[in-house]
Amino acid sequence: MLRSYFKKFDPDEPPIPGIDDDDELGSQRRHKKEYDPNSLEERYYKYGIKSTWLKIHRVLNHRTLRDGTTQYLVKWRDLPYDQATWEDEDEDIIGVKQAVEFYHDLRAACNADSLVGKNKKGKKKSKPRAKELGDEDREPSSPRRYTPPPEKPMTNLSKKWDKQPDYVDITGLSLHEYQLEGVNWLRYSWGQGTDTILADEMGLGKTIQTIVFLYSLYKEGHSKGPFLVAVPLSTIINWEREFEMWAPDFYVVTYVGDRDSRTMIREHELSFEEGAVRSASKATRIRTSNVKFNVLLTSYEMISMDQACLGSLEWACLVVDEAHRLKSNQSKFFRVLNQYNIQYRLLLTGTPLQNNLEELFHLLNFLAPEKFSDLSTFQNEFEDIAKEDQIKKLHDLLGPHMLRRLKADVLLNMPTKSEFIIRVELSPLQKKYYKYILTRNFEALNSRGGGQQG
Repeated sequence: MLRSYFKKFDPDEPPIPGIDDDDELGSQRRHKKEYDPNSLEERYYKYGIKSTWLKIHRVLNHRTLRDGTTQYLVKWRDLPYDQATWEDEDEDIIGVKQAVEFYHDLRAACNADSLVGKNKKGKKKSKPRAKELGDEDREPSSPRRYTPPPEKPMTNLSKKWDKQPDYVDITGLSLHEYQLEGVNWLRYSWGQGTDTILADEMGLGKTIQTIVFLYSLYKEGHSKGPFLVAVPLSTIINWEREFEMWAPDFYVVTYVGDRDSRTMIREHELSFEEGAVRSASKATRIRTSNVKFNVLLTSYEMISMDQACLGSLEWACLVVDEAHRLKSNQSKFFRVLNQYNIQYRLLLTGTPLQNNLEELFHLLNFLAPEKFSDLSTFQNEFEDIAKEDQIKKLHDLLGPHMLRRLKADVLLNMPTKSEFIIRVELSPLQKKYYKYILTRNFEALNSRGGGQQG
């Protein structure tokens, strides 16, 4: 595991173990102290390497060397793409067989889709089965993780779910009743071609509802994607975790990181087709519609920075979290994202109306520009929003596009808010400055030493 570290940073000596370990590393060392058959403590943990970094996240690609040896490019858990390493196929790595199986199954399915696409005008060839690749090397007990979606829609999106489907049940997770209602509304809106704003109050699970909605389109044959999810960088990890929990069959690529990481993603994670990416070192146009992933999770900054690459794809759905970033049509994010080729748009925000109607209009304009095209007309129509008739008219206008619930409306069993006021003494320093402020002692407040006067 240290190979990628030495390759990237080329230190003269290995990193020195810290004197004060954090809790996680300390617990790992205590846990491995008694039983450590692989000498993980001596080889890795004492150098600050976490146990998750030794777990395979996925296999990205493979190659065959001149001597016939097959190597697999492995991305490790919680490590960026630029620290992926090439490993021999006979390496004794936990989970490598399952990861290789998943990789070959996914590759076979993507290549079959590409083959069908190229033969649409002629006789349609049957898809090769995924198990035709490498079955002789598989163990009978080894589970198959990749499950291709149905070729055709299996359900009617206008029909409501009375309960969550089996593919959600097997995750061991449960949707709240109002979340099930939200997913039903999103599915119906997709079927009607109505772009939407999910505007539930913060804490009601907009992320979960969105993921289950996209997953249902995939599992029921309505869309394989690709889905573009743009979120604040600070929430990327949470979105990754929720996707893994609620949509285990999704192939999610997190498109963030430094230049080297994004180069690796463009080279190995966007498509299996040869020549799909002309130059991975730069964000250039992708020359294929047959992509490898279902979901591309990225940040606002990457949407603009790598527009040449990401903007060249046809996206089945765009999701924008904290969509109040689109409240101004003059922002770069608004203008760049408007140039993307997007079939369906879903905006998430807990504050659809923060300051004025103009901000709401820009959200609606981004969502459905053909319906909300003139700001002046919109403002004149609702110039006195305090009137009851105008409120009703606005509700009717927003109804097909927006769903908003408050905690007080859906969490009926939530205990009432309790407020406790605990009074504490000021510290000596706080008392001193409090006295200076009360007596308007500006000389003491402005002194460099923070006021040494009594």
